[in-house]
Amino acid sequence: MSMDHYERQLRRALRGYPPHDRQRHGEEIIATALDLRDPAAEEPSRGEWWALLFAGLRARLRERPSLLWWLAYRSFGARLPFRYRMWARDEALGRWFPLRQGLAVIGCSMLLLSPLAVLVLYSPVGSQVLQSGDPLPHALAELGQYQVPIELTNVLEALGFVAVFFSVQLAGAGRRRRETLRKHEFHPDGTPFAWGGGAAGPTQPTPR
Repeated sequence: MSMDHYERQLRRALRGYPPHDRQRHGEEIIATALDLRDPAAEEPSRGEWWALLFAGLRARLRERPSLLWWLAYRSFGARLPFRYRMWARDEALGRWFPLRQGLAVIGCSMLLLSPLAVLVLYSPVGSQVLQSGDPLPHALAELGQYQVPIELTNVLEALGFVAVFFSVQLAGAGRRRRETLRKHEFHPDGTPFAWGGGAAGPTQPTPR
């Protein structure tokens, strides 16, 4: 049976739910909504559509790890507590997993190194270096008065570094995905080792 406009709109709103919820309960939710459908309606009411979408988004927010656990997971590959494991499963099976991992590594590295850089610059040794008159320290000491020229070669080198970094991330994405799933007690196809039996739903990941 072909899908009509009403059902297509419902399925768009259903994307707000986490992938594993859509796998386990998506068809049930759609079937219930179709049973309650007004025969004369050509599409869900605005209130019904937004209610379904917001219910899914609330489910996503409930399952997201806290900030500290998220930083530990992103920065050091920490194993998340049990209540966050379905989030870890969906995240690892997501199509953008390598990109998210790469961006998180860069962001967390900058976040962790920034306080260290400030401490070094304002330490006694750092103060002496800033006052030495060398071009780069002088630029840091008199920020806004001295501008370091940016050459095309510098930009190309930076872009090359980023390209190499993300190439490495993509090359190792499969291994990291398997390690993340195994660490959270899932098989590579997303099914759990033991707890809950087949509770994770179908073996094929649902697009995020």
